[in-house]
Amino acid sequence: MRFFLTQLQAFNAVYKLLDDYHETTGTKDIFWLIGDMLFLPDNNTVDSAIWEDWIDAIENKKLLSKQEAFNGMIKFLEIYRSLGELGDVTVLIDKLNMAKNANDVSVPLIKKWNLFLQEVLSQPEGTREYLDFGDPMQNIPPMVGFNTVYKLLDYYSKDKKSADIARMANNMLFLSPDADSTVDPSAKNTWMELLGDKLISTREEVFEKTIRFLEIYGERLSSSEARLIANELRKAKNSEDMSVPIVDSWNYCLIEALNEPAGSRKYVEQVKY
Repeated sequence: MRFFLTQLQAFNAVYKLLDDYHETTGTKDIFWLIGDMLFLPDNNTVDSAIWEDWIDAIENKKLLSKQEAFNGMIKFLEIYRSLGELGDVTVLIDKLNMAKNANDVSVPLIKKWNLFLQEVLSQPEGTREYLDFGDPMQNIPPMVGFNTVYKLLDYYSKDKKSADIARMANNMLFLSPDADSTVDPSAKNTWMELLGDKLISTREEVFEKTIRFLEIYGERLSSSEARLIANELRKAKNSEDMSVPIVDSWNYCLIEALNEPAGSRKYVEQVKY
């Protein structure tokens, strides 16, 4: 029996297969990808570019056959792999291509793919896998935390007229809407390494990671002012006095970042110093 899937149904099937693959293998690269594929309450994916990549992968076909959805999954992973050194994704692409070429429904990946296709077809139209935010202060996505740090540095650089901090903030800007890298790639990499595998963090965790980011990245740039900000934040944290001006500024930046559209990023052309 021949059937067709909508763009969203095929996307859901891909998500389910990747989620199952991550559960089986524990690969970090796939973990980050499936986190970005989850939907937010406004029906945008956590990383808005992910849905655009999916549409490109399936060549914007409105209805897809089972094979077209499978081919789209491979192309989707190839697009994601092009963003960086993602060895785990390459391994999965090779496995999918082998399964596709074998044309054997008994291959485990094909069996699971068919299972997930039936699952999404049995669900109500418009079903999505949502990121469960709950209390926004306890469920902060990686980019919201990164944007909070950027906003704090941007505010500080203008308030104190600090060229040193302005340079650090500028390094955190993304190169373009189509790029996944910041002006200085190590700025984003440092933040993501601090988060580890966490898809969401609490306010307290983001506050601590802000301090560590300023210490680590500030040391890399030989920024005494970054260390000064980090020391002020840590002193406030240790004394439990969260009413000091620098903490007030950080709280304001966090709330502002949380209120921005999902996946918001700051680009080079948006800020002038």
